[in-house]
Amino acid sequence: MDHGKHFIASKKFIAAEGGPGRIVWLPKLLKEQLLEFLGEVGHPVLGMEPFDM
Repeated sequence: MDHGKHFIASKKFIAAEGGPGRIVWLPKLLKEQLLEFLGEVGHPVLGMEPFDM
């Protein structure tokens, strides 16, 4: 599935499939950009334990 990186923050992003928690793969550059943004805004997700499948 292809999408814009800003759409990931939308509540509608793969909502029918469970939302961003269903993401299993990201390009390294996108992952780094998202983590930088989450750190800048102090998002609480950074304090969560990793999810093991």
